[in-house]
Amino acid sequence: MAESETIVAVRERDIDALFSGYQLNLLGGRGRELAMLLFLCFPVAAQNVTIYNTFLPGNTYLCCYGEPIAGSAVANVASLVYASQVAAPFTPTGNFTLTQIDLPFHIYASGPYTNAINLSLNQDSNGVPGGALETWSGIMPPSAVGGTSSVVTTVYPAFSVPLLAGKQYWIVASPAASNTLELWVLNAGDGTGPRGRMALNQGLGWVVQVLQSGNVAFDVRGTPTSAYLTNALRVPQIVDGAGWKTRFAITNTDQVPITFKFQFWGEGGAPLAFPVLNGTPGVLSGTLTPGGSFFAESPGTASMLLQGWAEIASSGRIGVSAIYQFSAGGSRDSLGTEIAAPSTNSAAMAFDNTQGNATAIAVANTNPTQPLTVSMMFVTDSGAQSTISLLLQPRTRQAFVTATMNPAIADAHGLIKFSAPSSDMAVMGLQFTPSGQFTSAGSF
Repeated sequence: MAESETIVAVRERDIDALFSGYQLNLLGGRGRELAMLLFLCFPVAAQNVTIYNTFLPGNTYLCCYGEPIAGSAVANVASLVYASQVAAPFTPTGNFTLTQIDLPFHIYASGPYTNAINLSLNQDSNGVPGGALETWSGIMPPSAVGGTSSVVTTVYPAFSVPLLAGKQYWIVASPAASNTLELWVLNAGDGTGPRGRMALNQGLGWVVQVLQSGNVAFDVRGTPTSAYLTNALRVPQIVDGAGWKTRFAITNTDQVPITFKFQFWGEGGAPLAFPVLNGTPGVLSGTLTPGGSFFAESPGTASMLLQGWAEIASSGRIGVSAIYQFSAGGSRDSLGTEIAAPSTNSAAMAFDNTQGNATAIAVANTNPTQPLTVSMMFVTDSGAQSTISLLLQPRTRQAFVTATMNPAIADAHGLIKFSAPSSDMAVMGLQFTPSGQFTSAGSF
């Protein structure tokens, strides 16, 4: 993003300016906590459904024609020169969270070979496989049986992976070793199966092919998510590492049992494998009886700072407190409470950058597919006005010290008015004293 008179690309200080740089320098290594309380109410997610399927009826296939997945040391056995990868595309018709992928494989030939493969779910990049969203390494798939078969390899995501309507994704099978020799089986080698496209990378880059006699067999399953997270409240900042940890306390405030689910997003908008102590990174969900509570925290032991934002959905009313804690050997912690709110198209927040005080803010675009322009009008108590705008890509967020972003308010206090063309904006702020103590700036 290039700078212009009205659109400013936030520098790569991001929330580092808020947590790892600016604040730590002010506090001189003393710890502090920021507590956040939020309440929300949402419909229950739908059950697991098939998103895409190239199998024959009954999730079967005719064994055993297929495309070779070959390591470099044995490529010649499959009449190839280089190692070979195979990929198949699919495009969801709705928004889902991935639950599983099923695929059939078969040994290519007997001999001193291994059937070890790596699988990945990749984004699309100009019509061919791009960056990986999830990976499964060192899989030893069972071999199909001759004739009509239903033997498959099933993989499950380690953390929440969203699949968006109208967006193409790729399933990629790669050799896990130099002597890997395996087949990704077609649904029907006689041409009676559903046809489609695939891509091959045999050492010279991806080449897409339109198949006239069936397709590699697979299905993709997931949970519809469009309704589940539409009305979620958002927390525009989560943090772990470099002395920081985030703690969560979830309470069912409803009169009936409820389910809840956290979704963590990275700074750039990709799913974030946010660490959960004694749990799976990126996964935080459960069921609570009326009045029941659940507690979780990130470990805070990593040397590198990991940051992002979160949204939380449930089947009823719940309360969630998120406590940010920094520990650097100090004896006192600073506390501040932020009340999370649904995504909105307008908000306001007081700021104070006088007498050594400083206000820092975080802004997230919670829309999964569309960029968002957030305008910020700064009005000082003397009536002076200045405006800055941010262009945020889908599911990204930026954070910064206000006086650094807008030097016109470097020694002033007043009000920030946030506005966006759609209700996809989430905002939070922290107010720092000259000694480094802080509290929530609050938004309304």
